[in-house]
Order: sequence, then structure tokens, then C-alpha cells
Amino acid sequence: MRELPLPFIAWTYGAVPRLVETAALRPWKFAKWAVLLYALNAAGEKYGPGNTAKERALMPPYQQGTLYGIPGAPPQQIKLPSGLGTDQGQYLDVTRFIPAGDVLDTADSGKMIPGLPSPLQPSFGVLGSGIQAITGTDWFTGRKIAGLGVSNQSDAELKGRFFLRQMLPNNPLVPGSYSGRKVAAAVRGRPSSPLADVLPVWQAVAQTLGLKIRPADLQKMVLRADADAKRKMEGLGELMRAAALDLRAGRITPEEYQRQFRENMAVGQSIMRDLQAKLQK
Repeated sequence: MRELPLPFIAWTYGAVPRLVETAALRPWKFAKWAVLLYALNAAGEKYGPGNTAKERALMPPYQQGTLYGIPGAPPQQIKLPSGLGTDQGQYLDVTRFIPAGDVLDTADSGKMIPGLPSPLQPSFGVLGSGIQAITGTDWFTGRKIAGLGVSNQSDAELKGRFFLRQMLPNNPLVPGSYSGRKVAAAVRGRPSSPLADVLPVWQAVAQTLGLKIRPADLQKMVLRADADAKRKMEGLGELMRAAALDLRAGRITPEEYQRQFRENMAVGQSIMRDLQAKLQK
């Protein structure tokens, strides 16, 4: 497992038994952190700026879980009691501060295999990066590499750049790395995309060093939620067009087409209801 699909499985293999042992024999070690995090989050929800309910509803699924994925545990994103010089809510991601804080996280966003805890998601290391480049699909986002399809030469260049970025150490001192681009965007005062957060330099640097404090810019969060719903609806549209082609080619019956149409319409309505519920918080 360590040689191919799960290069970091040794960490989980060593950590999980110790977590279980600690929870059974020394539960106060968990309780003290739970009390501190609950208190900090309560202070943030009372004194921090912003609309907490709407902010949490608009967070992506992988940020909406609780520690260890346990119902009733403190949230992974702790709201801070200060906007840190802004009028926006600020959230601290504590999963990296608590030992194996995301070991049972099963949120499906950014997952290769839905429902499987984060540490068991296969990555295949360098081989996985090569497979992603060859197939033109980013496993983390589940989307195709942008710009593919223009020409063979252009596709080769895009896939090559994608693979090289995957190989770069995520260090702000390495030009072209993810964290390096984040800090550079903060220095310029312009986000890398219209949907990215506008971060002061100190916050961008803090994030690259592991202090994950994220602003809750409701305008950007609404745009991201809308874009996510739009991507899902476009996927449904492709399924419906494929079903129509199958019907015309005689590969499916009219009854089967109608069944698929109803199912896809139900999914589409569910997506839009979910979006409206988030926006109305």
C-alpha cells in the first residue's frame, strides 16, 4: 500500500490505534481540546463579524465537518472573535493542530472515492500525478485541465505544465508553487481568480506555514456556490444530451429515456433547492 496507492498510509496505521487507546483510557485529553475549541468558536459566533449560519452553509463540504468526523464534536472551522481588521468573519482550520484531526473525514468534495476517509484516498504518489496529466483530469477538483482540446501540441504543453506543478514542493520560496502563487497574488493585491479570496500578505504567508485562517467573504462564497451549482447542472445537461442521442440511435427505449429524464430532472431540482437554501440562510 505504501509503495503505490497510499504513500503516507504509515501515518494513519500508526496514529489510529493510539487515538483509540487515548479516547478509551485518557478521554480528558480529547475533552480539554473540545472545551477550548467550543469556547473559542462560541466567542467567534457571538463577537465576530458576519453571518455565521450563512457562512457555514456556503462553505465547501470538506470544510463543514467536525473533528474526527464525530457528530457533536467541535467544527473543523473555528470562527474567530475578530475580523482581523476586516468586516468579514474569519475561520481557523484546526484539523492540522489536532493529531489526525481529519482521519475520519468522509466529505466527498475533492475525493477520488466518495465516502472513503481522507487518509485512505489513493493518490499513487508520482505515478498518480502522471496518470492525472495523461488523462487530463485533476483528481482533487474532479475537473478536466482547463484549455484542453485546442490542438495536440497545446494539450501536451498544458499536461506537461500540470505535471510539473504537481512535482513542485509546496513552498512559498519555490517559484510557481501553489503557496508561492498565493503569496505573489497577495503582494500584487489581486487574487489569482475572480473566485479566490483577497488576502493580505501576512495571511497568505500564514496559510503557507500551516496557520489556515480563512476569510468568509460572503460575496465570493456566493459566487463559488453558484459556480459549483452551474458545473453540476452542466454535467446533468451532458447526461441528458447523451440519453437523447442513445434514444435516436435506438440504444435505449423511449421508456428508459423518460426514466433517465425524470431522474436527471429530480437531481437538477435538488441542486437548485440546495443552492437556494444556502442563499436564504
